[in-house]
Amino acid sequence: MRYLRLIIFLGAMLSAFSSTAQRTYQGITLQLDTLKNLRDAPINIFVPEADQVWGTDNSIPDSILWKWMVQREYAQMKSSHKRTGSARSSESNTDTSGMNCPNLPDALYILTRCQHDTLTISLLRRCNPSLDLDKEIFLSYPIDSLKNWTLQNVPDGALSRITINYPHCINNKAVKIPLEFYLIPVKDKNASFSDNRVNQMPLFISFEKTRVTEFSNAHLYFSKRKYSSPDNIGLNIKIFENGAFHKNKIVNKLRYKDQYKMRDTFSIGSKLYQIDSISHNWQYAYLHVLKDSVQQIKLSPNSLKILAPYFKNSDKMIVDFWGTWCNPCIEKLPALKTLHQQTGEKYNFLSVCVDKPENTDKAKAIFSKNKIAWSQVFVDMSKYANSIVGELEVSCFPTYMIINKKGEITFSGCGTDGFNTLQQLTLKN
Repeated sequence: MRYLRLIIFLGAMLSAFSSTAQRTYQGITLQLDTLKNLRDAPINIFVPEADQVWGTDNSIPDSILWKWMVQREYAQMKSSHKRTGSARSSESNTDTSGMNCPNLPDALYILTRCQHDTLTISLLRRCNPSLDLDKEIFLSYPIDSLKNWTLQNVPDGALSRITINYPHCINNKAVKIPLEFYLIPVKDKNASFSDNRVNQMPLFISFEKTRVTEFSNAHLYFSKRKYSSPDNIGLNIKIFENGAFHKNKIVNKLRYKDQYKMRDTFSIGSKLYQIDSISHNWQYAYLHVLKDSVQQIKLSPNSLKILAPYFKNSDKMIVDFWGTWCNPCIEKLPALKTLHQQTGEKYNFLSVCVDKPENTDKAKAIFSKNKIAWSQVFVDMSKYANSIVGELEVSCFPTYMIINKKGEITFSGCGTDGFNTLQQLTLKN
């Protein structure tokens, strides 16, 4: 009988534990879809090189052979990550320059042709003899429709997603990996070509692998440019909610980002979730709901030690992240000075200048010109990743934060919207 009671007791305990675990970590599976339109998607586009143009001056050309330097685009993306301090060591085994794989194709060539009232876009074997295309690709569009299309009004489903196997250099070996992209033959008001013929038959490319899912009145966009690393590495997630994409800010103990990574916590509505993984075929994303409804957002002890000397007349501090290269930061200094005068003894103020070391005197001169009385500290922008700025993932300038003496971040916002919210929070208290 005693053993029976013990078994019943243990069973009840395990049942309770299981129930609690389910309440804390409710697994969610989301089906991912390809993009139905590019208007609202957070895609990046670039302009390939017009390698050859056939046609008379100032008229719609007969044909254009476009040259897409795939390896160069990857290399530029990689160097850009390094400049911003966001390169990951786990991706360092990929050589995107092709330096150690001399037999890689120099480019992908795309042919556009104007035939009567139709524009055709082709990926042909004869234009890409070293690529060994699995199949040739042909797209066609009515020219009259293209004249009215822009990146902002392309009809749903008008642009086709293309996937080809393209060789990348991995561990000094050429390996074919699916390259997913869109060819976009529409005009963009922000881009123009020196050759007017090209302006009349433009072409843009988006080569991010992108999927979207709808979840709890929001849209989650999963995207990735690099296919030479595991799916969870280099994956970016953007969230569209209440008519706008999430931006870097902290409000009501909830942290929002303009770009989330795997294992990040995010908020939709009043709930917190964590992104766990994505299936290898990009059909499903997996996440779970968290028990907590707020996030504990705190500085590390090392970063708090940097701020500690500047907590003087209050246990709260307004921190302004700026740089001499940032005109909006400088333009906001007079308004920030006024806020400093209005808040009196309630808040300490500190500015963190993220800049090149040689601009230290310039930063001091700007403060002197604006008669700024509070202190500032300097962060070498080349050491972003290992600084307080990197820890807080400050990528938008100016950024304003409210931090208390315990290192808890109660607010963060960027630009004019961030400053306006900062005013509202500080002046009402």
